[in-house]
Amino acid sequence: NQSQNDYLRQWLPRQESYLHHLLDREAPPEDRRCFICDQDGVYKCQDCLGEPLYCTGCCRSHHCSNPFHWISQWNGQFFERSCLAHVGLILHLGHDGKQCPALTDRCNLFEEDEPEDQLEPEDLPFVSGPEFQPKENTMVIVDKSGVHRLEVRCCDCPNAMSPDIQLFRHGFFPASFNRPKTVFTFGVLNDFLLDNLECGTSAMNYYSKLRRMTSSMFPHLVPDRYRELMRVARQWRQLKIMKWHGFGHRSDTPSTGELALFCPACPQPGINVLLSGDESLDDWKFTRSFVMDGNFKAEHLQIQLSHSMKVLS
Repeated sequence: NQSQNDYLRQWLPRQESYLHHLLDREAPPEDRRCFICDQDGVYKCQDCLGEPLYCTGCCRSHHCSNPFHWISQWNGQFFERSCLAHVGLILHLGHDGKQCPALTDRCNLFEEDEPEDQLEPEDLPFVSGPEFQPKENTMVIVDKSGVHRLEVRCCDCPNAMSPDIQLFRHGFFPASFNRPKTVFTFGVLNDFLLDNLECGTSAMNYYSKLRRMTSSMFPHLVPDRYRELMRVARQWRQLKIMKWHGFGHRSDTPSTGELALFCPACPQPGINVLLSGDESLDDWKFTRSFVMDGNFKAEHLQIQLSHSMKVLS
């Protein structure tokens, strides 16, 4: 078997070739055509396989189901960072992604429920890239690919659900509930919980990473939703635990200890242990053992709760 050093020795003669091809990926093809309609291709998607070129219309229509991809625009000299909001992408909730036939011009649907970050004009960069400045009818969408600002339009039919429920059913967890302006995708919430579990990543460090993924040059201009992430992650974890313990099909609320994990290997007569007629539950085979010092991460401390703190369970 070859060691990792053997593979490094094989790679060193190829290093210059790899670097050359890496630089080649920065240049457009000679014809620079949209791979869908063969028109002039000015946008390159960094997240689509092969980084294909699109015209404006094809880039918008092709990304209706992938609204969190990052794109770059050809400016005549190089590809500069852009975003799907610049090609006019709009997220329509309901009607299979199509515009609601009863949609009205209610531009205040998502206003005034959450404070927006105020940016001075002189603080904004004179380069293209993600949207920093709040715009009418747009929403901050936090995804594991970064922080996006897109226009979102809800279904406005007479029997339509409330905006927060429409968002939730489309995989967005709203940060507020009357007129939400910020949502977190289910994907970013799951990714944060897994990072927190496996890597010990704090909410502050995780959100700092998302801001830098959005804009490596101006991360401080990306909307700050650190506090919202901490709260919504708690709500998301609570929902998942309740779902796993079967409370989605029950009308009662969890009582003390009902959301604790139960060891599936412990003997449960009638479930994972078959009882014969002459066996007693007092038999040693049915004895459960409790090890209190086995989890070195858990601290049995009674935290001091203030009156303003809300406990979920």
